[in-house]
Amino acid sequence: MSILQLGRTVRELNWGTLAIELVILIVGISVGLQVSEWENRRNDRQLEREYLERLLVDFAETDRVLNQDSENLSASVKTLSTGISPLGKSSLTKEDHQKVFKSAGASALVGRFGVVFGTVEELKDTGNMRLLRSKELRIALANLHQSYQQTIRISEMRNLLRSQAFPVLARQLKPNSQNRIIWDEESVEQNKKDIYVALTVILQNQKFDLADTGELIDQVAAISGIITQELAAK
Repeated sequence: MSILQLGRTVRELNWGTLAIELVILIVGISVGLQVSEWENRRNDRQLEREYLERLLVDFAETDRVLNQDSENLSASVKTLSTGISPLGKSSLTKEDHQKVFKSAGASALVGRFGVVFGTVEELKDTGNMRLLRSKELRIALANLHQSYQQTIRISEMRNLLRSQAFPVLARQLKPNSQNRIIWDEESVEQNKKDIYVALTVILQNQKFDLADTGELIDQVAAISGIITQELAAK
């Protein structure tokens, strides 16, 4: 095409129509992008709600387990305290021996700290933690995870102390004529001081387990409250 023909073609173009078509094209692209963005936001909000509902289920189970552990630990602490008190006597009665024996039986209980982190771990691994718009909730979840990890590490150290106390209690057991394991009252009378120390170590560690379990219960309850508010607002 020559330059003259090109110029004639340009002059003959309907610039008004082209302008309108260009505007329509731009508006169409913009609307399409906005619709796509709106659809993505709607999907994100739906996914966020699903995660919130799953978190609520996880923490309802966590609350059940932790409260059960708290009840068991509270009962065990009471049993241990009752069994330790007679060991200061010069001689133990049959009833005293039964109390000490029951406390030895309660010594094996430890805190399980059974926090259900399934949904939290998925949120972290998939990068979907960003879907939770509540900054308060994100911070609370991070604090709970940190508290849990610290509790587990400390519990492992406590278990080392417990492991040193258990053999002292095991030495007070003996088989009888029917090959059943019974409480050796004579051995207990001779080793009251060692038994007292062993049971006291175990008691203190159970009290720590109980306190840590209570703190986790409080954190989980606070998080469940935040999640409930978030769901009600949506």
